[in-house]
Amino acid sequence: MGQRHRTQLLHISDLHFGLEEHKEVGSSFLDHLRTREESLDVIVASGDFCFAGETGSLRRAADFLADVAKAASVPLDRVFVVPGNHDFNRLTFWLSPHGARRNFDRHLGRFTRLDQWIYLDDLNLSLYFFDSNAFSWRDRLAAWFVGGVSRAIAGG
Repeated sequence: MGQRHRTQLLHISDLHFGLEEHKEVGSSFLDHLRTREESLDVIVASGDFCFAGETGSLRRAADFLADVAKAASVPLDRVFVVPGNHDFNRLTFWLSPHGARRNFDRHLGRFTRLDQWIYLDDLNLSLYFFDSNAFSWRDRLAAWFVGGVSRAIAGG
């Protein structure tokens, strides 16, 4: 019986690009990936990639993920991204969720496959990425506003 391949998945989270110290950490991390003996199969990166949907930070995040994939010899179609709540300007997101997503998608959309099953048959792996941002901020702000209006009407 042949030896079974163990799937190697790298998960990166809360990169918060925009901090100067990230340059040094990122460089060390890439060096580590280049010298790894075991290969990686999949890279998953979850937000937050920035602090409030800043274009420059999202662009740096996309470049960094491409560098990570290259350093780890992982094809770009095996890099998956899930946005965090800091990856959008919250006011813009509340007013227009689809408009706020455009900036994120412009830079990280090529890695994003949300709310769908992804089957990597060669790895015997199924992945599903749920984007809770699709409703979270609008619902929270609406509940806060409705709650405030209800209290005001009730005299509280």
